[in-house]
Amino acid sequence: MFHWARMQQKLKYCLKTNSRVILIIRFYLNDIFLLIDRKLHVLIERITDMRRFIATVLSFCIVILCIPNLAADAAYVPDFTVSSESALLVSMDSGKIIYEKNADKQLYPASLTKIMTCLLVLEAIPEAELESTVITGKQYIFDELYLKGASHANIMANEQVRAIDLLYATMLRSACEAANMLADYVGNGGDDSIADSDNIPRFVNMMNAKAKELGATNTVFKNAHGLHEDEQVTTVHDLYKITKYAIDKYPLFLKIATTVQYTMPATNKHSQTRTISHTNPMLFKSNSNYYAYAKGFKTGTTTESGRNLISMAEYNNYNYLLITMKAPYKYDTGEIISDNLACLDH
Repeated sequence: MFHWARMQQKLKYCLKTNSRVILIIRFYLNDIFLLIDRKLHVLIERITDMRRFIATVLSFCIVILCIPNLAADAAYVPDFTVSSESALLVSMDSGKIIYEKNADKQLYPASLTKIMTCLLVLEAIPEAELESTVITGKQYIFDELYLKGASHANIMANEQVRAIDLLYATMLRSACEAANMLADYVGNGGDDSIADSDNIPRFVNMMNAKAKELGATNTVFKNAHGLHEDEQVTTVHDLYKITKYAIDKYPLFLKIATTVQYTMPATNKHSQTRTISHTNPMLFKSNSNYYAYAKGFKTGTTTESGRNLISMAEYNNYNYLLITMKAPYKYDTGEIISDNLACLDH
């Protein structure tokens, strides 16, 4: 470590004695330059790794702008390395697959799980009742998430929150407590004879039944929030089926998933409103990764899953959906990449 105080003492001494001044100064200047060189080298390496995944996704987005001239149906062969383990780029207008990589490989979904969670909530609660349906956060929901590093929207135990606000918290902030509250409520189905501990397992069974119904045959759900479980897996192809169904059947789902910021009203635990923001940095003009044609959609990251992202782009009335899974999560040194397009949510 470079010590400024030590250098100052040396220089003062040399100035007093008028000896070896140039030699000492040259020594410390050399030390400074070596230090700067090392720091810059490390910084450049980190920036390179950090940008790798960002460049991949943005490259896809830029290519999208050229695809309409090919009727959005042509196969695409990227001239760059796709760092994600699997990827799928689809025209939402024609349903044609433009690019795919390991589309049927089972991987961990992380918070992309929450798309199915929200889909089932929209099926269970009529849209007209989402604002009037108030759900209480039961203590056991928070006990399950304790010390797991779960992403959240600062919802508290015993807080009473409208279903519509929980949907926004689940999709925008990737809030695990919000997802669990919704799963608990829908899993119970208003049956007071069902024990609280059975509500979420019942909901997970509903998730798997819906996946099967939609033809997502390589998908298995074990929870409603996406925190890691070894047996909870899906594929980019299955995620496309689930996401496409939710978008087509529920316009509100698309509205929620593409909202950049949302204000939650005051509750019995929060005396003032609070604004939550989407976890996808491409949606914010103030972010260096801002992409004007991006819309929504959902991020998901755990140590085991790597970085997952579902994103949409719209240009000249052409619409595309891009799903990438297991992009790099750590540097080669093992250090977590803290600034990445997919963000850190769990």
